[in-house]
Amino acid sequence: MKRIIRFISIIMIIAVLAITYSVVTFDPSNSSYTLGPELYAQVEDREEYARLNEVSGEFIQMLVMMEDQRFNSHFGFDPIAIAQAMVRNIKAGELEAGGSTITQQLAKNLFYTQDQNIKRKVYELWTAIRLEQMFTKDQIIEMYINVIYYGSDAYGISQACRTYFDITPAELTREQAAILVGLLPAPSVYNPIDGPEISSQRKELVLDLFEIEINEK
Repeated sequence: MKRIIRFISIIMIIAVLAITYSVVTFDPSNSSYTLGPELYAQVEDREEYARLNEVSGEFIQMLVMMEDQRFNSHFGFDPIAIAQAMVRNIKAGELEAGGSTITQQLAKNLFYTQDQNIKRKVYELWTAIRLEQMFTKDQIIEMYINVIYYGSDAYGISQACRTYFDITPAELTREQAAILVGLLPAPSVYNPIDGPEISSQRKELVLDLFEIEINEK
């Protein structure tokens, strides 16, 4: 299995590099943002924007652990995660996983619709690579947590903390951080208001994995 994943990863790298090299125009389908150095200031201007040093450190650790384990080392997309997702999808016989990185998700949230098609995916990959070239990892993850949807009409970490716990992002407890990270794959379903039972199950999963991770360090 490891050999299969490694082989697919190599193929993915070659394919993505070939595809992104052929992309010569930037064609966002749903955006008021600019793909350039000014992007950070544009996102920072959002209402209730929270800087990284104003957010619970454990929330950020859990987020990377669950959403993008190789966030600090990849260059916009993760060939290993994509290969693993492909293997899982083939085994399941349907699309269950996508392997998108935090940077890809940021690109999608800022510049593209949620439509699933090859053209949109290619632009998303290309945009993620450009984001990695223009911004630091801290800036990328800071923008990400401020634009993503957390369910219950809450966009961004500040609104999520206020909506679910009536606190600021800096005040998040470990359990509360686990709830927010746990809901991200399906915010409308996994949030503690609309799905308290599944939210609790997701929280315990995140906490268990986080405990394993910190004990291994």
